[in-house]
Amino acid sequence: MIGSGWWSTVSALSRLGLAVYGRNDLLTRQWIKHHPRHRDACSRILQYSRLSAITTSWFTTLRGHPPTGAERRNALLIGIMTPLYDDLMDEGGFTHEEILTGQGKGNPSLKTVRSILDELTHTCPDKSLFLRILQQSGTAQDHSLLQLQPAPLSTEKLVEITSEKGAAFTLIYRAILHHPLSGEEEEAITTLGLLLQLTNDLFDVYKDLKNGQQTLLTREDGLAQVRALWCQQLDLFRWQWQTLPFPEGGISGSLYQIAILLGRGQVALDQLNRLATVAGGQFRPRDHSRHALICDMENLPNLWASLSWARNWCLEKK
Repeated sequence: MIGSGWWSTVSALSRLGLAVYGRNDLLTRQWIKHHPRHRDACSRILQYSRLSAITTSWFTTLRGHPPTGAERRNALLIGIMTPLYDDLMDEGGFTHEEILTGQGKGNPSLKTVRSILDELTHTCPDKSLFLRILQQSGTAQDHSLLQLQPAPLSTEKLVEITSEKGAAFTLIYRAILHHPLSGEEEEAITTLGLLLQLTNDLFDVYKDLKNGQQTLLTREDGLAQVRALWCQQLDLFRWQWQTLPFPEGGISGSLYQIAILLGRGQVALDQLNRLATVAGGQFRPRDHSRHALICDMENLPNLWASLSWARNWCLEKK
């Protein structure tokens, strides 16, 4: 018999699995088949469309009814667009404004991004919200370029950039849905966005070091700061989410789904904490190998640890 909390965890995992590996992957592969010029980006497009399917499941579970066909279409498009947009800025040298105004029209990725943005602008019921969050995303992307500069950024600036990026790129996935976004929900998603960006940084320590990208975790004093920030924001987010004006079942069901992803971040953080413990409490990322820094979530003990953490965290009191 499944004990307290485990049924909710398994149910959340099953729901996410169906949304991501069932319907979403099929639709994404169909889109790529009909847009062969983007086949080189297939794996990244699939990765981001899965993330969009996951967040759509979170936000529609919260409200209490599944996504409509139009919402699924929007979620697919925003997931496809995100890596193409990132590449235009990171590798193509475009600014957010240049992408919006369609400069460099000979670029096939720019043409696709502009086409998707045009469709989303017309299909999102709250056009002003979508455009506001889109502008917020562009500003965050522009600011994140500071992380590639050789001059060291302050802790405060890195926290600001991390929060800004996480909030913008989580809110944009919410802005394409059709139900209204309240101020309280936007605040909760902003906190969630920071946790998701920290999770991304926890998994990318080796890659960021190799690419010369500054994050809180590439600093020699960064791990302790991330640990404190992580715990603080986890408590804040859970309280924000559990006090939203939505059905109790929707709050609980969506929180279990979110916890499954945050559990991955917790396992990655624990792995880095163990490295610091062995080193006498100091975490110097450059002293460690690729194998030591990368958290393998295909490893069954890590997967089990993340699900166990998700269950326990959801069962804790507010």
